[in-house]
Amino acid sequence: MIVYRITNMEHEALNGNGGLFGSGRCHRKGDLVVYTSEHTSLSAWDKIVHVTSFENLHKNPLLIKIWIRNKMEIQTVPQCFGKWLE
Repeated sequence: MIVYRITNMEHEALNGNGGLFGSGRCHRKGDLVVYTSEHTSLSAWDKIVHVTSFENLHKNPLLIKIWIRNKMEIQTVPQCFGKWLE
């Protein structure tokens, strides 16, 4: 399986540490998390909908293509836009 992530050089690591500093739409502060998308267009859309202005987008974004082995365990997050984050 191939997934994509658009980020900048500061956040290129795939260690999930970004989730340690604050809650997000599908994780609580302290959780290790890496947000990815099935398509490059979804990764771009994800960036666009989470900025208040296009000026806030990264000036030199990186598109990271991540190959996940077929035998790797994949955990899916249940509908994360609801009350379980409260």
